[in-house]
Amino acid sequence: MSTLDPGPTATTGHLSARRRWSALAVLSASLLVVVMDMTILNVALPEMTAALAPNSAQQLWIVDVYALVLAGLLVTMSTLGDRWGRKRTLLAGFAIFGGASLLILVAESAEAVIAVRALLGVGGAMIMPLDPVHDPQHVHRPRRARPRPGGVVGGRGSGCGGGPDRGRVAAGLLLLALGGPPSRLLCPSP
Repeated sequence: MSTLDPGPTATTGHLSARRRWSALAVLSASLLVVVMDMTILNVALPEMTAALAPNSAQQLWIVDVYALVLAGLLVTMSTLGDRWGRKRTLLAGFAIFGGASLLILVAESAEAVIAVRALLGVGGAMIMPLDPVHDPQHVHRPRRARPRPGGVVGGRGSGCGGGPDRGRVAAGLLLLALGGPPSRLLCPSP
């Protein structure tokens, strides 16, 4: 074995096929939530504007701060995952993303919504680098029985490619069903 190919690790050697595919499902679902959160706000923005009365600059920040923080921290959080541990970084990302999703319940001003959306971006940046394509060791079998990459890439594509559309649909359904203050609908919990 070369130094670049560590071969089967303790992590991949002891995971059953069911656990590997469960890990793929969890990572793909978390990627879906992170990507879906970029567009879920587009449908709720008119009602949220009426409820919170943000000015035009605040509206732009509410919509864009999540993607800005997420994109700005991806490389940093990926490096953190390599140094601090992927599982630990992923769990911390889940905690931050989930906590920020709960914090939106008490956000009563445009500034608070902007701050919570920025915090969601931090959590999303900790989750996204650990998706199945970047972290395939939890899904792949040992080298001799390794599956074709189409399944993993397809799983990522369904999460990343379908997320924006699912976000808009989810926001519309939530607005129709709840009819309450749209600021409560901004953030899906992981």
